[in-house]
Amino acid sequence: MAVIDRAGMIVSASSSFAQLVGVPFDAVCDGKRFIVEFVEEADFMSFVEIACNLALSSRLKSSFLSCKLLYGGFPGDKSIHCSISLTMRRDSRSVPVYAAATFIPTSPISGEKYF
Repeated sequence: MAVIDRAGMIVSASSSFAQLVGVPFDAVCDGKRFIVEFVEEADFMSFVEIACNLALSSRLKSSFLSCKLLYGGFPGDKSIHCSISLTMRRDSRSVPVYAAATFIPTSPISGEKYF
């Protein structure tokens, strides 16, 4: 799971997210990493589109999408197919504050096997 602010910065993340993207936990949670660094460029546009729809619609709370995560945070030959549950959290006046993204791997890292 990763908590993402309005600018796309990863505010908080679980150790399983850090393990999933192949980056040390401290490097993910240092407040200097953005979600765009871990999502493939083509999939990032649909991620942003869905996040904007959630933020601008007061009746929508969450959505599901699929994407490829870049293993190690760099474009290369390793990527992970994931499903994402994106939930928009709002304050007492219904203003979007942050998005909670839960990443569920749907395939092993390309080029590797689980067992």
